[in-house]
Amino acid sequence: MKNLKMKIIQMIIDIFNVQMSRLCLILFFFGTSVSVCAQIDEIEFVDKKMISKSISELDAARIYAISFDGSVIGGDTPPDSDFKKAAVWTGDHWANQIILGDLGYNHRTGAGVSASSKDGKILAGYAADKIGSRHGVIWYGDHWRKVYDVEKVSTGKRIVSEVSALSADGTVAGGHSSFRSGHIYATIWSGDHWSTAIDLDKNVSISEGSKVSALSYDGKVAGGYRLLPVKLINATIWFGDNWSVSKLLAKPQGGKLLPSEVFSLSSDGKIAAGYVTKPDGNKHASIWSGENWTTETDLGTFKSDNTGSSGVYSLSSDGKIAAGYATGINGKTHAAIWSGEKWDNKIDLGTLCQNDSGSSEISLLSPDGKIAVGDSIDDDDKNHAFILRVPRFALDKTPSSSLSTKPALNSVSDRTTPPVLIDLMNTRDSVHQVAGDAFVLMTLQKQSLAKLQKGCVVSDKNWCWLINSDKSNLMSQDMAPVVNLGYGITDMLSLGGVITNFFPHVPHNSHKINGNNFGIGFYADMHAPLGFGDNYFRPSFSFIENGLGVNRSSFSHTEQGKGNSKLNGFSSSMEWGNGQSIFNKNIAFFWHLGLRYDYLSRSSYQEDKKLSFPVKYNKINYENCRADVGVDLRILVSPYLTWISGMKIENIIKDSDLISDSMVNGIGALQNKMDIKKTQYILKTGVRSILNKNVSISFLTSLNQKNLGNETFKVTLGLTGKF
Repeated sequence: MKNLKMKIIQMIIDIFNVQMSRLCLILFFFGTSVSVCAQIDEIEFVDKKMISKSISELDAARIYAISFDGSVIGGDTPPDSDFKKAAVWTGDHWANQIILGDLGYNHRTGAGVSASSKDGKILAGYAADKIGSRHGVIWYGDHWRKVYDVEKVSTGKRIVSEVSALSADGTVAGGHSSFRSGHIYATIWSGDHWSTAIDLDKNVSISEGSKVSALSYDGKVAGGYRLLPVKLINATIWFGDNWSVSKLLAKPQGGKLLPSEVFSLSSDGKIAAGYVTKPDGNKHASIWSGENWTTETDLGTFKSDNTGSSGVYSLSSDGKIAAGYATGINGKTHAAIWSGEKWDNKIDLGTLCQNDSGSSEISLLSPDGKIAVGDSIDDDDKNHAFILRVPRFALDKTPSSSLSTKPALNSVSDRTTPPVLIDLMNTRDSVHQVAGDAFVLMTLQKQSLAKLQKGCVVSDKNWCWLINSDKSNLMSQDMAPVVNLGYGITDMLSLGGVITNFFPHVPHNSHKINGNNFGIGFYADMHAPLGFGDNYFRPSFSFIENGLGVNRSSFSHTEQGKGNSKLNGFSSSMEWGNGQSIFNKNIAFFWHLGLRYDYLSRSSYQEDKKLSFPVKYNKINYENCRADVGVDLRILVSPYLTWISGMKIENIIKDSDLISDSMVNGIGALQNKMDIKKTQYILKTGVRSILNKNVSISFLTSLNQKNLGNETFKVTLGLTGKF
């Protein structure tokens, strides 16, 4: 009775195996033709699908306003039309763009943001009115949905105005308005909802126009310029009750008054910065300080004789750090930082060009003076925005003695810090490359986990060995050829495993071993000859641990960040298959079905905090569950040589997203994602030769779907023996 049951079971299995063999044979020939014709694509990095953007990625946008903590930036951006739109960017790394409302009229005048309150909740700038004139506007309320037209009470005449500055709390606005026909005049809007407009030059007979460009934090001091009857502008400060007192800052040079202007004020309004035109016609960056701004300091240029031009666009809140531009040694204008008690420490930030050609400038400075926003010409001769962190070593230097030319006019020394401009876009690209290399490594190690699960099969009480190697093993000193050992417990059960170094070559040499480096694999092979075929069931698992030293590539105007991390990987699989002779005993057909689970993890790490822009990389986790079906055709060419050809189709049943999140200190978040193809085809062909009764060698070539981390064409050598 027992033998009858076994025969019935064997018959059912044989029938199933025969039918599966026929089905897989059909799939083999059909799948081969499909896979040969199939389009093969690379895995793509989703560069444009980042969580966040840098200022340098805001298309054609221009940035003119920034909140105290830098979390809100405002400016304008041209949409798909003929006029600009006022825009604000918020969130991590300014990912969220909000197009602000306007006055409801679509004119080429457009709209834009020029100023921000300290907390960024109130923004100001301009928008087009119904006849296309520029009107000063203020945005406030939830998500800046409310728009206030400062020219709400209109006389019907053509009025042109703009708000250029806000007090820290946003209750005082400064700019200009054309109260009198033909001219614009410095204007302050204050009171309940900015309803009170004050013409600062209403009673000044010598004024033919004026403008407010900057306000102190409390809004009680305003800076800008006044147009004098001699048709030149003079740097001007307004202060006192209702800003009724004004002071012209620039002094005659050689008996002649030349143009000047104030662009920025310290938080208390006691320090003003801008430029003064020199007799040779060049503008020079200038700072007015001391009692009633009587001390004028010429900041000079980067040239030894102080020739050329310069200007200050922004001051830190304490007024001790100034930013703008200055003519460099090569005659081009370079982004500039001045610091120290008398601003005598000049920092030439260079440009984004490899040889520092082209020009650059800083337009905005954070209140603490440590972050600056500007733009520069790059190697492609394109204007390119950047964010930089002013280097600590430059700001911490003790200023040298200033060279005084007259009691009220100082000139800074020629001591200049070498260029330290950091390109945010290239910094972002270098972070992307590290993430991409991590993805490559994890993809390769996923393949390595499968290699560690391979092994040999041997009969009862015998040992066997299998050496597998491809060119990646031979090229990397951190990756030894895999030598698996197996032992036959019985004629139907073999156990085996391997312990080895296992770390593949990674592009750009960004990831190298600096700690543990080992891989472990174990398998069990249960096989039983049934009928004229051979069934087998093969469970296996493997584990990898790599201690990593990670180097971020140094692109043009970036820093070389370094850090230590760890990569762990685990895989388990089950495979069931059967082999059948077909046509004659020299031709055999094999099929197999498999199920695999993979988990890989790269630990988080932090670059050296001494860098200007150290990067923190979050942990990367990836897991998937895959099913595969494969077929092999084996033809005995001679008693010692077998030709092998086959195909395998792998399909991911379920997986997690492969995502790398990182944070650039002082800037924001970046994200990379790798899209992994759900289905992969592998074609293989080669030969196996029996050298003697105990040793055989195999030579296989395989064609994989072109995938990041996979080679299109691979050669694998195998050596098998028993003892």
